Amino acid sequence: MHASHGCPPSSHYAPNGLPPQPPHPYTIQQQQQQQQQQQQQQQQQAHQQRQQAPHPLSGASPIGDLLQAGCANETKRYDVLNLIGKGSYGVVCAAKDNLTGELVAIKKIQNVFDNVADAHRILREITLLRLLKHPDIVEIKHIMLPADPNTFKDLYVVFELMESDLHTVVGANDDLTHDHHKVFLYQLLRGLNFMHVNGVLHRDLKPKNILANANCKLKICDFGLARPYLGAGAAPLTPVLWTDYVATRWYRAPELCGCFYGRYNSAVDMWSIGCIFAEVLAGKPLFPGRDAVSQLQLITDLLGKPPQHVIDAIGNVRARKFLQALPPKDPRPLAHKFPHADATALDLLSRLLSFDPADRPTAAEALAHPYFSGLPNAVHQEAVPVQANFQFELAPKLSESDVRRLIYREALHYHPKVLEAYDNLTRHFAQNPYTLAASDPVSLQFMMRQYDANDAAVRAQAQAQAQAAAQLQAQVQAQAAAAAAAHAQAQAQAQAAAAQAAAVAQAVGADPLSRLPPGFGPALGQHGVGSQAQMGMGQPQAPPLQPQPLQPQNPNQPSMSRGQLSAGQVCFPHHTPAQEPLQRRT
Repeated sequence: MHASHGCPPSSHYAPNGLPPQPPHPYTIQQQQQQQQQQQQQQQQQAHQQRQQAPHPLSGASPIGDLLQAGCANETKRYDVLNLIGKGSYGVVCAAKDNLTGELVAIKKIQNVFDNVADAHRILREITLLRLLKHPDIVEIKHIMLPADPNTFKDLYVVFELMESDLHTVVGANDDLTHDHHKVFLYQLLRGLNFMHVNGVLHRDLKPKNILANANCKLKICDFGLARPYLGAGAAPLTPVLWTDYVATRWYRAPELCGCFYGRYNSAVDMWSIGCIFAEVLAGKPLFPGRDAVSQLQLITDLLGKPPQHVIDAIGNVRARKFLQALPPKDPRPLAHKFPHADATALDLLSRLLSFDPADRPTAAEALAHPYFSGLPNAVHQEAVPVQANFQFELAPKLSESDVRRLIYREALHYHPKVLEAYDNLTRHFAQNPYTLAASDPVSLQFMMRQYDANDAAVRAQAQAQAQAAAQLQAQVQAQAAAAAAAHAQAQAQAQAAAAQAAAVAQAVGADPLSRLPPGFGPALGQHGVGSQAQMGMGQPQAPPLQPQPLQPQNPNQPSMSRGQLSAGQVCFPHHTPAQEPLQRRT
């Protein structure tokens, strides 16, 4: 029965017998908010699960962690093969470059900015290795671009892959021949000469900082303590702060033993080369001192007590007093220390290990020694702009943000398109600071990524925007020209009406009613002068239109800035003469 009358079944009624009430709008809003909160929680949980998931390369091992943060856009380029080494600085892995097919070594430097001094050292090394391209110096193949230039913590540097280092080669091989010794030293001097020609001191040469391959190829590496000759032409002896706890003491020149600050030149590298050459000849370190004093003790035991003028040049007071207190000592013949060495090799070694820095040969002079007769004299003398790229060394102190910006700028050299966009934006900010703040990391990062990801699309979009702006400007000019033409036409009509009125007034005289035919007076009295149609004069003429002056802008109304002008917003006065009300004649 209920259904026949269109009523709902009794089961849909409330317990009180009344039909159910529709839900309140507030209740519906609460339900929608709860659903939105649940969706947000689910999205956050899914995001956390993705972050906690192991990297697809190798799980939670150091290799798997190598190519994670900041390098997701470049991980597909490299296939990690095996772990080479790890330490407090990070890890190094061997990998294959799928783009070039080469085997490379990827070095992850973690927490770069925990110590600003260490970050400065990294900046110095990657800058020098980019500039010093030489067959006897290790090469940086690539630097992975950090995801965020303002917050990145780790740096991924791709080097050419070398199999071992000279320290391992000397310790594991007791059958090295004279030819091995000669070829090893020749490569070291050739690479060092290229550095010195371009005004760079290595300052930390040792066997562990010389990489080696099975084909006897050597390459100098680790330029963290290297320094450029800033103003070397005027001051060949450059004062540089020397930290006693960083450089390896065994290969340190005597003028630097215990000296925290002193003047020195490229002769310190030549002493280190002499110590390395002696270790190659003997198979063990030549001067393994425990501290500065014991180091000088070992040196004087072999080379004898230096002359007084050399002692006076020692910067450390304790070391100078120690040398002055020594009894006279004669140098020991190097042939007793190295009985199997070649005579010409010992002559060159004695020159490299001269106590007086002025007596040591330069790298170019050492390469010209008779010991290398028969080897090609391929000395690289090309100059590179080292000093121009090291102006930051002249700064009194670099902040963390300064070093971060400079490291990111160095990484951009291996990404030419992004570097071009970065430099263009930097110049644009300098010339037009109102368009976009140079310190805006989000906008800068977005614009650089957009430029690098889709160069053609960005250029097409910019061209389309320029065309649209030109069309808008042409439209505004056309509207302004039309308004000016209408205004001129209104003025012409006003002038014509005034001339016609003057002609009529001149024709009828001073009293136009005196010349009208009889019988027209009552009609004029009834209709007034406005009934000109009865006089055969046509339609009444409108009074001349007066151009309205532009109203000054209300100072309380906010003005439109240049950046707020967009399509559809045209800044010209909305004044149309035809819309002005006609003025009644008096």
